[in-house]
Amino acid sequence: YMMAIDADTRVSKLSMSYMHRYMQANDRVLACCGETKVDNTTASWVTMIQIYDYFASHALKKSFESIFGCVTCLPGCFTMLRIYCPDDMRPLLSSDNVFQAYSRNDIESLHDKNLFHLGEDRMLTTLLLKYFPEYRLNFVPAASCWTIVPDSYKVLLSQRRRWINSTFHNMWELLKVRTLCGCCCLSMKTVVAIDMLSTMILPAAFLYGLSFIYVVFVAGEPI
Repeated sequence: YMMAIDADTRVSKLSMSYMHRYMQANDRVLACCGETKVDNTTASWVTMIQIYDYFASHALKKSFESIFGCVTCLPGCFTMLRIYCPDDMRPLLSSDNVFQAYSRNDIESLHDKNLFHLGEDRMLTTLLLKYFPEYRLNFVPAASCWTIVPDSYKVLLSQRRRWINSTFHNMWELLKVRTLCGCCCLSMKTVVAIDMLSTMILPAAFLYGLSFIYVVFVAGEPI
């Protein structure tokens, strides 16, 4: 196994044991991740508003995706991956297909830069789903970690701009993967398409919320 952890991430003592035991008990699990929580919760109001965001994107969203074994983003800050198959020693994470596709040095287009420079953890997840459809990518709720989040609004906007760009481009690549579970409207592709749409309209929804607050509380217009 290989464990990926960020430098600013604090991991609970038993988390790696939970993830290791989970993968030992399930040979068809290629990789798994735990719940990432906010560490500096009381640093400022900016960190406080991110608490629910992290809860929704990990404890809720990844739990739902884990039911189908298709977690669409294994975060680089807290993920355990299986290097090879324990039965026949077949390379998984260390396979040539993943290495060749992930270690590109000919990044020229804006699309590829968003894939490999801004959202490298999402791109690796997409490659795993593409080349190993018979394996599962799961979420382990018992494993948890805490990470440092931006404490100023300017830094938060810069971070989310990068995340939105990388999320959209990676989901576009994920829609090309034909081996996602389900069919027609009852498939993970539909979930990915809805998630991509919500990511696109998120900035507009934020501006609409600000305008709504201004109209109601400043201008005094009736709701």
